[in-house]
Amino acid sequence: MKQISPIARVQVRHLLVTGAASFLLALAWLIGSGTTAHAATDCSIVSEIPQSECLILVTLYTTTDGPNWKYQRDWYQTSTPCDWEGVTCDQGHVVGLELSANEMEGSIPPELGGLTHLTELSLGSNQFSGAIPPELG
Repeated sequence: MKQISPIARVQVRHLLVTGAASFLLALAWLIGSGTTAHAATDCSIVSEIPQSECLILVTLYTTTDGPNWKYQRDWYQTSTPCDWEGVTCDQGHVVGLELSANEMEGSIPPELGGLTHLTELSLGSNQFSGAIPPELG
């Protein structure tokens, strides 16, 4: 049986903890929103992209002060994330996020690294803090 180095264990544990925390924050936000407009955003009913990609978009929104974004047309208003402002999809996957100058705050969530088909990511001119997550490669 192969041994995992202590450093690798810490990195995996950190990723799992931060990922779980972000997911729980996003889930709490969805449950606590209490509005019917937000009910349409239940990622379990989204069919145009994988549920995991929908949850990553939810995490991005909730961890970067989404309700105060400058451009947020259709975010959580529909169950079609590919129609949300700044989101581009192709062949059933999120391939682009154009969210520059959007008054986003906080840190860039490492979960964005889970958007494995992403080829364009534009987040400039926002108020991010912290380092760029290594998960973004």
